Amino acid sequence: MDFIDFAVWFAGAVIAVGLIEWAKNLFPKAPSWVWMVVLPIVAVVAAFAIVLKDDASTAAIVWNAFGIWALAQLGYALIVQTVKRKLGGE
Repeated sequence: MDFIDFAVWFAGAVIAVGLIEWAKNLFPKAPSWVWMVVLPIVAVVAAFAIVLKDDASTAAIVWNAFGIWALAQLGYALIVQTVKRKLGGE
């Protein structure tokens, strides 16, 4: 793994968390397990979108999807709470 992988994963994690927060506002009564199921799907979509420009292999998409999923899962609270704090939210 090199720094480029980490940068792609971080960008993908921010994309994934942003999309999930947006979806949560659309569906505020959805149970939390829904978002646990949606996160890996969003990670795969973000990985595909990010590496699409490079004509990457399936292995690269899967590698990046797992990295994005891991960072999004670990950093979810940090990303969301930091943005809410910066924007003066709850």
